[in-house]
Amino acid sequence: MRRKLLGTAAALLAASFAVPAAGQDGNGQLPAEHARFIASNSTSTLYHELGHALIDTMELPMLGKEEDAADIFSVVLIDYLNDGASADKIARDTAQYYLLEDKRREEQGYAYNFSGEHSPYIQRHYLVACLHYGANPSVRQPFLASFTVPDEMIATCAYRRKAAEDGWQWVLRQIHLSRGGGPSVTFREDYQPVTEAEIAARDAIRAEAQYLAESFTLPVAVSVAFADCDGDQNAYYYPDETEIVFCREYAADLLNLIESKP
Repeated sequence: MRRKLLGTAAALLAASFAVPAAGQDGNGQLPAEHARFIASNSTSTLYHELGHALIDTMELPMLGKEEDAADIFSVVLIDYLNDGASADKIARDTAQYYLLEDKRREEQGYAYNFSGEHSPYIQRHYLVACLHYGANPSVRQPFLASFTVPDEMIATCAYRRKAAEDGWQWVLRQIHLSRGGGPSVTFREDYQPVTEAEIAARDAIRAEAQYLAESFTLPVAVSVAFADCDGDQNAYYYPDETEIVFCREYAADLLNLIESKP
């Protein structure tokens, strides 16, 4: 359920959780868990990249790593735009994604990269789980039970969530209060999806871009493109074009990850 608006975007996002697929589960459909995982992570990735766009276009000061700030914004926006079970699903799938990425890193024999712009996957997993739980600890205990978060971190989750809210609420008020008054979010399909994973990702991105456009007015218009990235399994924000690019290859990687889940 949407927190503020119910309409076309919400319906499209819901539809993307169960798209048809050839030969995925023996019945000609992509398993619902896989479709939901792809849609959830496409949504939270868009939120993350929107965080970069706001940092850029609003010239927000960063007192730490920008990638961490964008991760935190993504978790805050999950609750800002979604209610109850929908928010839990997106947050759970996002936390699961980082956990599966860390498992893949371990299986491939890679050491942790402490010099990169992003925090290690396991740390990002803990961050998402902790911040989502910290918004409502008494209600979200079952959500937290899905993951093994260190006890010493659990004790700080409510405090960490309040700090996250304090850090981003002013920004969200600015872009929400002025909605309908100027630049916003547009979606462009530069690549027509072929696989069911790509369709699930495209539909989620398109729906969420429309919902963001209905919810916010941004300082500068931001375009969202679903595109082919020559094998790059990622998503990016490009400041020079104020554009978010979601690579269609990322959808295949999301499917591979959820299929690897024990």
